[in-house]
Amino acid sequence: MNATNTTDASLFPPDSEHLKIAMWITMFLYLAYSSILLVLLVIRRKHQPVRVRIPALLFYHVVMNCVMLILLHTRIIVGRDIFPCFIYTATYYFSVPEIAVPHLFRMFRFIVVFKIARNIGTNAYDNKIKILRMLMTTRFTVLAIAFVAILHVIFWLVGMGIVTAIDNIPQYSTQGCRLGSNTYFVVAIIILYLIILLVMIFAILTQVKDTWGIRLEVVIMSTMWIIAVTLFCILNFLPQYISCCEFSWFPAGYVIYIASILDTAITCLLPVVLSFRNTKSNVKDVNEQEVLHIILNNEQYRAELKEFSIQSFCPENICKIIFSILTICSVLGRNTTV
Repeated sequence: MNATNTTDASLFPPDSEHLKIAMWITMFLYLAYSSILLVLLVIRRKHQPVRVRIPALLFYHVVMNCVMLILLHTRIIVGRDIFPCFIYTATYYFSVPEIAVPHLFRMFRFIVVFKIARNIGTNAYDNKIKILRMLMTTRFTVLAIAFVAILHVIFWLVGMGIVTAIDNIPQYSTQGCRLGSNTYFVVAIIILYLIILLVMIFAILTQVKDTWGIRLEVVIMSTMWIIAVTLFCILNFLPQYISCCEFSWFPAGYVIYIASILDTAITCLLPVVLSFRNTKSNVKDVNEQEVLHIILNNEQYRAELKEFSIQSFCPENICKIIFSILTICSVLGRNTTV
């Protein structure tokens, strides 16, 4: 972050040439990786377990991760003293929500859908299903992301105005700058999202079950990002690290780079790989209608199917199938204890 301002002609020591070469290499590697991943997501978007993870969020996650990392790389490649100040500060104001929003949004829908599925067969179900259908649409996802983006644009513009007045350094400059008093705003954003994240994790661990591995995924990703962001902040305030490593061979931004690769590999690439495995192992039973009839007319099997269906919800059209099955279970089991 380099939170301390200075009025020297040169704000930063020059980055070593081999670091700039490394930046070119890692930037193009990540760009190629992201491009291939986006193509795979488009191809496999209708297959499980990609479909259950909301393809629109996955696309957004990959694209925004790529944009953020390209900006961080470009700043070092062109020179920290030259890279425009307003773009540099924007990367901090928007990187936190860019990282957090896809996970938080997926976790939110995760919790809501599970709770609604639990209410099937009750009076509350008919009313809540309308909310569910709205939350499942791509349109709602896009609108929610746009709303968060607009809020952070406003926050960024107001923050830069306040920092310009406090530090007496133009934040809208096309020249390089340090983060300065923007650090306080960025830390406030991090704390806000951290609180929301911890609340979501607690709710998922205590109230939600699923068969697609999303619960385990969001907990692992959240823990990884908490560690990565903490390490990134610590490194930026360690004089020993800054003097020996930041400008020579391992800038703190590489912590975010590594975390982003792990993030997209687990949340996006792994589901794509598993979707190919699931396709190969999918064997259709010619007597599936007969088997379904037997299951729905057996109290024990019906109870197990109902529990499995609740835990196997997904945000796409397959929800209609699951809810149809659950409704049938509720009707058939009206006089039972299912």
